[in-house]
Formats: sequence, structure tokens, C-alpha cells
Amino acid sequence: MTDRNSHPAPEPHPQSEPSDAQIPLADLIRIRYQKACDLQARGINPYPYRYDRDHEIAALLADFDTLAERQTAVRIAGRVMLIRKMGKVFFADLRDQSDRIQIYLKIDTVGEDQFRLFDAVDLGERTLLGHRRLDPADPVFAGHFPGYPVYPGVLQVEMVGQLALCLTHFLSKQTLEIPADTTPIAVRALAIHAAQYLEPLHPGDDLELHAVIIAEDGMTATAAGQIVKAGRVASYAVQEVYLVE
Repeated sequence: MTDRNSHPAPEPHPQSEPSDAQIPLADLIRIRYQKACDLQARGINPYPYRYDRDHEIAALLADFDTLAERQTAVRIAGRVMLIRKMGKVFFADLRDQSDRIQIYLKIDTVGEDQFRLFDAVDLGERTLLGHRRLDPADPVFAGHFPGYPVYPGVLQVEMVGQLALCLTHFLSKQTLEIPADTTPIAVRALAIHAAQYLEPLHPGDDLELHAVIIAEDGMTATAAGQIVKAGRVASYAVQEVYLVE
């Protein structure tokens, strides 16, 4: 562990990498896909199902001096809110629900191989997990299809899109609370950039819904979502909306 106050963040480098909002969507998807492949080639799962932390950031900061004196290793997790890479030095702001902390790495300290792993770090994907069971009594199954009920693909896109709107609300309000007078965010659909259906969804299926905001500029937002059934991705979509308000 290092002194939390001894390395103030420098000013952004004039040739710093563009933000996600400045990168065309196709290029953003390609870049992130390549980063995921690079991690997999190193034997690292870029999308682990589980990570066990032993400290929230607030607790780490409160006990920092004692932990540093004892050279205690800790495990924390959070969203990467800011990244600055300057040659052989890497800075990042990490935030969880309790607080934020700055990460400081030097290639001379961790070694080149470990330092290069952080080339795969992106600004925190703003994600939300939801659950839904497909009610066998849902009338949509009666006509889609008779004798072989399958949940329609367009409604699968709608499910993850609605979850992404919930995520947008939580991020804009910086809270997970939903007051009784909350009104839905007004949006207009612009495009479905990609959608694929890998496994059919049937009556009674228990689903995990995942949504992530991958680009937002105040006027439009692009979200990716996937539906997981029995541990397998059943469908996914990337869609873009215009933010009316």
C-alpha cells in the first residue's frame, strides 16, 4: 500500500485518449472487444461472475494508516470514474457506494507485465442487474407461437432497454431510491445497432437481465443489454435513444 496523499493527480495530458462519448459506437465496441480478447489470452476472465472484496473504500480510508503500517493486502471493488495514463505512471479514481479513492501505479513498482494489464481498464461501465420470471399466463405466448410458445425478440430488446432506463435514472439522481412521485425518463428510440437471439425463452423461464451504459453525451445514450438463462446468454442488444429532457 502507498501513501494515499503523496501522489496528487496530474493535469490531464494534452494527448490523452478520447472519452467513450467521443468514440464512434462501432469503434468503441471493437476496442472493448479486443481488450476482452487480450485479457482472455492472458488467462483472465474479463467478466467474472464473482469477486470477493474484504473492504469498502470508506473502511479502507478510515483504517488506511494501520493497514499501511502492517502492509496488509486488501481487496476492494468499484467503478473506475477517471483514468490518466502518463508514460510509466497510471492514475485512476475508483468509487463504490461508500466513497472514492485514487489508484496510483508505477511500472517500476509492479513490473511491466502487470502494468500493461491496466491498458485494458476502461471507465466504469455503468451497469444494472435485474431479474424476471416469464409468466406462463402472459397472453403474448398464446400467439407467439401456437404449440411452441416463445417470448418475442422485440420484447426482449424492450426488457433490457427498460432496465437501461432505470440505470439512467439511478445515475442521474445518484441514488437507488425511487420516490413515489418518480416519473419515467422521456426518451425516443433512435436505433438498434445490434441484436442477436441465441436461445429461445419459454414460459416459466427465470432470467437475469444485464444493462450497461456504454456512451452518453447529454443528448443521446447508447446501452447494451443481455438476457441470461441458466447461466447462458440467450440474447443481447445494443440500442440508442434520444434523451428528450
